[in-house]
Amino acid sequence: ADDNIQKQRVLRTCLEDNFVSSDITQTFSFTTTIKALTSSVKFDIILLDMTMPNYDSKEPMNNDGKMRTLAGQDVITKMAYRGITTPTIIVTQFEVFGRHSSLKPISEIAQELIANYPSIVKGYVLFDLQSELWKTDLIKKITEL
Repeated sequence: ADDNIQKQRVLRTCLEDNFVSSDITQTFSFTTTIKALTSSVKFDIILLDMTMPNYDSKEPMNNDGKMRTLAGQDVITKMAYRGITTPTIIVTQFEVFGRHSSLKPISEIAQELIANYPSIVKGYVLFDLQSELWKTDLIKKITEL
């Protein structure tokens, strides 16, 4: 689940190159991610962005399609509420979330999510198009599941 097309493309290529039999479903917003997770389709793993818009651009723009800063955290909370325990790895480009005095590093957010939802959250990967380190980290985390 990610709203950044380029990031989705790079992630998809990484998965297809390293996990040949991958069947990949992509979502672009909080709403379509929740719809996919509550459908009859069962997923083996979820790669989840932390910040996404509320709605896809082709959906009704309630809330003006505003970005949901901690959408990934909200998705995980909804998963837990609905009993969905699909292993989830957060993949984000941002190291810090929040505003001014309430800034929080992704490492801290991820640790809290892992502590609160250990059957769901399996870690996070800091995505960076300028580096290959994220690929190694992601592949390692997926193969350890």
